Amino acid sequence: MTCTTCASSQVSYKDPLATQTSVVTDHVTGLHHLLKKEILPAGIDPSIDRLTTALFHIAQLPNVPASAIDGIQAVGFLLEKVGTMALSTEIQNMLHTSLTETITNHVIAVISPHVASMQDTVLALKLPSPLAPPMTSTQSKTLPSPTPDSAPALTPDDLLPHVDSICTSVNTIQEKMPLLEAIHKHLVVTGSGDTLASISTSLDRTEMLVDNVGAGLTLVTEVVNTLLPSLDSTQTQMDILQGCLTSPPPPQTTQSPPAPSHTYSDAVKSPPRSQLVTAALAKVETWTRQVLFTPTPDQTLYTKTTDPGHVAVDIMDFMLTLQDKETPFTNVKSAVCLNNGNLLLELSSAEAAEWMRLEPIRNILSNSLGIDAVVKEHTYTLVVPFFPTLLEFTDLLLLSNIEMENELPPSSFHSIHWAKNPERCKPGQHVAHALLSVRAAEVANALLRDGLYVLRMKLFPKKDRKEPV
Repeated sequence: MTCTTCASSQVSYKDPLATQTSVVTDHVTGLHHLLKKEILPAGIDPSIDRLTTALFHIAQLPNVPASAIDGIQAVGFLLEKVGTMALSTEIQNMLHTSLTETITNHVIAVISPHVASMQDTVLALKLPSPLAPPMTSTQSKTLPSPTPDSAPALTPDDLLPHVDSICTSVNTIQEKMPLLEAIHKHLVVTGSGDTLASISTSLDRTEMLVDNVGAGLTLVTEVVNTLLPSLDSTQTQMDILQGCLTSPPPPQTTQSPPAPSHTYSDAVKSPPRSQLVTAALAKVETWTRQVLFTPTPDQTLYTKTTDPGHVAVDIMDFMLTLQDKETPFTNVKSAVCLNNGNLLLELSSAEAAEWMRLEPIRNILSNSLGIDAVVKEHTYTLVVPFFPTLLEFTDLLLLSNIEMENELPPSSFHSIHWAKNPERCKPGQHVAHALLSVRAAEVANALLRDGLYVLRMKLFPKKDRKEPV
């Protein structure tokens, strides 16, 4: 009997794939397969960006299941996100660390020697011991190199108080120099030789020390004046770099062939309209500009043999008599005489069609044509199942009450009637199918989406015909 351990029972996610027959077995054969299918461009190393584009390309191939397309697109978008975040984090960490260390080391290396020289000069001025022997020309030109322990890194703001203190000391010594020279002249006349030699040596040493301090101050001042603009420029560059790191990374430019203006990712995000949808929208837009005239029985407007241009001229001549500044411009684009004697006009705009459908305008037009014609309104018919049979369609307030109950604009409904003869209803039947005609497509779509409330009951209308409303 063998015991199965946890390690032996675990199965890698690649094991089921290894049992399947495929030409792709590793990354080399996988790259060869993508190049052969022209999914990846030849001669360019694969990257996360190119592999993401390849996934969207694969999702567009025919006969790919919908679930596989969703999975491929999800992996593609995640690869884009992970690649962008990883690149931004790597650039930020690399530049921030290396630039900070480089600037710090550079500032310390430049300031430390001059700070050490200035500190030695300050200590020499404060010592109460006898003056040191004068330095030779070789010693004055050679300054001791500072050690890391004796040269702390100071900022230019820390140097300014020391420079001011040294300047005050030098000015005080220079003010005392005329008095010392006067004493020296007096001793030349009255003093002894030994005293004169000692005072002369002290004056020479003091003058040399003052000269050395002045030279050190000049050097420190030049260093500070030179370093401050450099530090300001460095701070400006760091601010610019920080702004670049916090802003989104720009798209990478490669030597690959120019990409198309629309990538596969953009195509998936915004799929194009189908031809059926485009044709349906164009048909609906044409309907809004059409007006249908129906003559009363035993009367005709025009015949099939009538020239459409003649019909358009008659209508235009009449419309010109009604035009004013407030009426929309009206132009008859087409006139069609139907087999049933109706006249179908297509006008230049939906506003002109709405104006011609107004009851005063259509009545005047009917009288000018010499017949009693009716302008049919373009409505949208909805089938309302389970409509209560106790309601009387002859009630003039029925449609208004339904409009108020559903919070619709007045005159939203054109008419309502039963789908079949009420006499054919079974005894005791309380509901039946009704046909509701709606004037506006927006109202019809809202009823299809939200439902219709009648006597506190929610009904669910349906489209009468399979066409966009």
